[in-house]
Amino acid sequence: MAYINQDKKKIIAAALKVAMKAYPSIKYSLSIQHNSSITCRITQGPKFLDNDGKGSVDVNVYWIDSHYQNNPEAATVLNKILECLNIDNYDNSDTQTDYFDVGHYSHIEIGKWNKPYTVV
Repeated sequence: MAYINQDKKKIIAAALKVAMKAYPSIKYSLSIQHNSSITCRITQGPKFLDNDGKGSVDVNVYWIDSHYQNNPEAATVLNKILECLNIDNYDNSDTQTDYFDVGHYSHIEIGKWNKPYTVV
């Protein structure tokens, strides 16, 4: 059963802080939903994460490379974030038998539904 607590979030936050030093203009926040998933919400940063001015986007973490193949800088940043979000995580799922067993779920959002992504 998926489970994440504040202790795991602190470990992820420390790793994310180190990974994002190369991108000082990116502002983000981490939050836990229902003790089963962690979300990194990017609120501000460079133009390459803007998603053509859509305001807010839920990133499909399973298809980052294919969805951002025309934007390698964004794919690199999003993959670094995902790597940090998946620290101490596992995935023993078997979708063919409808069996899902993960340590926790990871989500990345660019912007918020009520506050669009800001380019700096």
